[in-house]
Amino acid sequence: YYNDASSFTIDAVFFVMISLSVMLVTIVFLNKNTKKVVNFDKSFNNDYLLQSRLDLACKITLVLFLCLLLFLISMTGGIFAFLSSGYYVTQIFAEVPLIGMLFDWLTAITFFGLSSRMLAGRSPWFWLILQILIILVLSYLGRRSSISIILLSYVFLIYVFFGLKAIKKIIIPGIVAVIFLNIIGFVRQFSSGDLSSFFSMSAALIEELYHDGELVSMLFYTFQTGAFAVPFESLPLVLSTHDCLSECLIGSSYLNSLSTVIPSAILDGRPDSLARWYMLNYYDAQAGVREGRQFFFLTEAYLNWGWLGAPLIGAFLGFSYTLLFRTYRTRSFAPRAFLLFFQTMVFATMLILIANELGGYMVVVFKGYLFPAFFATLIYLVLNMFFKRGLAR
Repeated sequence: YYNDASSFTIDAVFFVMISLSVMLVTIVFLNKNTKKVVNFDKSFNNDYLLQSRLDLACKITLVLFLCLLLFLISMTGGIFAFLSSGYYVTQIFAEVPLIGMLFDWLTAITFFGLSSRMLAGRSPWFWLILQILIILVLSYLGRRSSISIILLSYVFLIYVFFGLKAIKKIIIPGIVAVIFLNIIGFVRQFSSGDLSSFFSMSAALIEELYHDGELVSMLFYTFQTGAFAVPFESLPLVLSTHDCLSECLIGSSYLNSLSTVIPSAILDGRPDSLARWYMLNYYDAQAGVREGRQFFFLTEAYLNWGWLGAPLIGAFLGFSYTLLFRTYRTRSFAPRAFLLFFQTMVFATMLILIANELGGYMVVVFKGYLFPAFFATLIYLVLNMFFKRGLAR
């Protein structure tokens, strides 16, 4: 299919450029009269007790998630067997999806705790050390998407608290991080068996590629055949085969996306995702119920509105990002820690949007990253009620 649609690659690139151009124009237009305001300041934190309770709520949530994760891992053979499975851990995630989800939850709750500490002007080292440990485990397990979310979260928080000048100072570390993620994407296909064999096999593979003159290609694997290339291929394929004049979805896929955040136990019989439709129609008509293929979000725009989808989705994203990221500069409503966390996660998960339709993106963001913050906020409210009753007595 891809070879047959190669002549539509230029059309697909033009479609993407239209959307990006409209998005940038929208952002510039909406911000042209915006006064320059100060970023998050630390002066709002006048109540030390409230911030301490929020930090405590995050730590309680962390302990609960960690205990649940360790329990589920013990059911699969134990922590050492789990870590020594290498990239075969993907099969474990498929069999017990909650394990993979818990890694996302742990990542999210560390950033919620980090946001709270930084806003309060207090030391964030506890949460930073936890995130370093999580990055090491995720690297060994080959979870590139989760690592990229962590790194992009750092970029956003650095911009918020230290400004654009600080971003310029992390350009070189950022390039190193991208290369590191590409290396993980290439070598993770080999099961390690244990940690020592993982390093020995990886070193042997790099040496072999160096002698074959393919080391540079490996370093940029993701951009050639990995997570960036796979979803983008859907756009030229659909452009070459789909007559949108007679088969436009007219926004129905976006409405169906709202149902994806509702658990299937509550809402049964939900429509198939576009990722599954794409898999059945272009790759494997006999694919299983849980099987799909990465799907470009602009391909969904084309399926819904044809070529008009390019400017429509561009304008929508431009307006949405402007509204969201202007809020932290111009508003001061509580809880600001949750607001900052929400903005951080939206920014950090933009790469996931590239490889997903709206429904898949909502599942990742809401179930994988926002739920822990809601859970911790609920604990925070309960702690406030408990302490208030204690003081009243």
